[in-house]
Amino acid sequence: MAKFPTVRTPTIEEVLDIAEGYGMTITVEDAESYRGLMEGTIASYHRLDDLDEPKLPVKYPRSTGYRPPPEENPYNAWYWKSEVKGRGGGPLKGKRVVLKDNICLAGVPMMNGATVLEGYVPDIDATVVTRILDAGGTIIGKAANTYLCFDGGSATTATGMVENPHKKGYTSGGSSAGSGVLVAIGEADMALGGDQGGSIRMPACWCGIYGHKPTHGTGSLHRDLPHRADPRPHRPDGALGERRGGPAPARSGPRQRFTELGATVDEISIPMHLDGPHIWNGIAVEGATAMMLKGNGFGTNWEGYYATSLIDAYARGWRSRPDDLSETVKTVMMLGEYMHRNYHGRYYAKAQNLSRRLRETYDAVLAEYDVLAMPTLPMLATELPAPDCSREHYVDVALNMLANTCPFDATGHPAMTVPCGKADDSPIGMMLIGKRYDDATVIQAAAAFETLGVFRT
Repeated sequence: MAKFPTVRTPTIEEVLDIAEGYGMTITVEDAESYRGLMEGTIASYHRLDDLDEPKLPVKYPRSTGYRPPPEENPYNAWYWKSEVKGRGGGPLKGKRVVLKDNICLAGVPMMNGATVLEGYVPDIDATVVTRILDAGGTIIGKAANTYLCFDGGSATTATGMVENPHKKGYTSGGSSAGSGVLVAIGEADMALGGDQGGSIRMPACWCGIYGHKPTHGTGSLHRDLPHRADPRPHRPDGALGERRGGPAPARSGPRQRFTELGATVDEISIPMHLDGPHIWNGIAVEGATAMMLKGNGFGTNWEGYYATSLIDAYARGWRSRPDDLSETVKTVMMLGEYMHRNYHGRYYAKAQNLSRRLRETYDAVLAEYDVLAMPTLPMLATELPAPDCSREHYVDVALNMLANTCPFDATGHPAMTVPCGKADDSPIGMMLIGKRYDDATVIQAAAAFETLGVFRT
């Protein structure tokens, strides 16, 4: 019996429609000709269906787990509880690790905070998962995050707003909202997040814990939504391998209590820092629209493993139910499409070029200083929006805190938020920024500051 092809040849009407969409003028005869030319290439797609797709090994057994009931989930921080034990020894032996729910864990549901992905179960482990388990850690489940990660607050999470553990009714920060909460309340020893605008540092700040965004290129992005294989130069070894102990760095940025540790402290000004959010917006809006929406979370021209089951599930979900997308996602996708149609990627390209200048501006200062310090966020945790609030307020609460964090996602510098105080029952974070690939100094500075006992959750 002949196999029914899964990729069909387009009809004449479809060819005419596609041509019209590109502004071309063709006749029916032209369409017939193009259709015939396409058939030869479509044979390659039929052959692809016949070939076995490689699957990445899943090395450790696990329980499917369960969605915790409200009594086990008072802050809505959990998406799914499960258990995967790593090898018997290693640097993470005995550590309970929770994953942000945009990271693939085979056999355990993944939703990425979005109704349009609910019900999807990955069949692979992300590289970071395998590395945690190889290091002896135990993965205890998935932490809730905001809708497709398009929210620096914690209100858009489809499974319920994630509440601040220090102040009920207030945002925990996002998009790695549940990751911050579960560490803060002691249900996990550590958590994985993702940081493309501040999504590790923001919840860590408002939850009163430490959150580190590594230098771009030091960590694997394989098989995380919306990440794939990272095309940037990788330096996975050495970034954390030196300067584990000893005194604090010799020089740091704004005046802080590092003087008590023997550091030389100066106040400095970096005027271009104020342009960082504008540069980041120029990259993020069109980039997210192209990759996360039109590219169905993976895009094209990336090396590494593509999770085809995830592409299928996500594409079917959001394209069949676009009205279910969050207000933040809708705003970004409509603006991104508008910019693409009318300005053809010019501003995305210019912002990418300017990000190099921004990086060089920070690099010039970091040539004289070991770390820079500044407030992680420009405000205390804000109230979660009421269900009947305006769209404008809802989106503002989701995106109004990015100014200090997002520039360092455009430049790739390591940045870490460190608890440094509390006001009105809300934690305050200090952000430390270091030279690229010198994450060790940033962590060392944070550890030195911690010895002062300035803040405890």
